[in-house]
Amino acid sequence: MTFSEKCVRKPVTTLLVFIVMVALGIYCTFNLPVDMFPDMELPYMVVYTTYPNAGPEEVEQSLTRTLESSLSGLSGLKKLQSNSMSGLSLVILELNYGVNLDSAANEIRDKIDIVRSYMPDDADSPVIIKMDPSMMPIMMLTLEGNRTPEELRAYAEDVIQPRLEQLDGVASA
Repeated sequence: MTFSEKCVRKPVTTLLVFIVMVALGIYCTFNLPVDMFPDMELPYMVVYTTYPNAGPEEVEQSLTRTLESSLSGLSGLKKLQSNSMSGLSLVILELNYGVNLDSAANEIRDKIDIVRSYMPDDADSPVIIKMDPSMMPIMMLTLEGNRTPEELRAYAEDVIQPRLEQLDGVASA
């Protein structure tokens, strides 16, 4: 006996199953929360270090290479990328899925502490950032007009930003 034959021979049971499924769908539609960014732990971490008034070559030599050599032995490391620019060093770590990011952050901190004495005194302390989709902006706005860039920035910070932050659902502007 096939499934369709069972449904035809037992119409009351089929109707009850259909009603239960519709009721469950209505319940889920109105009572379950919807989140655009579900809780996920992406296996990416960024080590962000600023070095004011230093050129890209100096940042690479004194910061980025030092951090790369120290962090290359990190357990669970899949890929290591770096970017050196004027006054800024970014080291992007891609870890294997399933790696505990809190213990990885502690291990990164320990490895940075070991090489901190080799880094320039003028460089700021490295900051470790866990990548989180909820940190990413949902919308980016641009302001333009026939004023100077400084006046536009002041207007955006003094007038537009406070008004946007007062709106419901806006976390920060």
